[in-house]
Amino acid sequence: MFSLPVEAAAMLGGLGAAEIHTARQFARTMGVAYQLTDDIADVAADCERGALNGVLVLAICSADPQPADSLRQTLTHVMQRGVAIHDETALLASLRPAAEAARTWRDRLLAEATQKLDAHPLRQVLLTAAAAIVSPTEALPQFSHHAA
Repeated sequence: MFSLPVEAAAMLGGLGAAEIHTARQFARTMGVAYQLTDDIADVAADCERGALNGVLVLAICSADPQPADSLRQTLTHVMQRGVAIHDETALLASLRPAAEAARTWRDRLLAEATQKLDAHPLRQVLLTAAAAIVSPTEALPQFSHHAA
């Protein structure tokens, strides 16, 4: 969704094939960064609904099997019973490292993509767009107080 308009603007602006390719790749990275940002923001709500997102997948696939198993069991219970999460504190504690990992991954992807924009004619426009979709002051996931 990000790459098509960026690529079209680059084409209409008369940029060369290499510049169009670079703009397209950066826009694709922006799309991944946007999804990670959205998943970080929505992780608590997704848990309450029993839906998966990127942060949950990172948590479940973590190197430490005990928190991953606990999270997997909690989510399985929520999805099977369709009920709110009972132990918010434990679940939130297991998700914080995954949210941080997702944020770090997103920031690394954007940093690497930004390096490739050196001297690109659309550099400032693309960086402004990336900044608009990734808030530097985002908060860690919080659960609503109405969960049982």
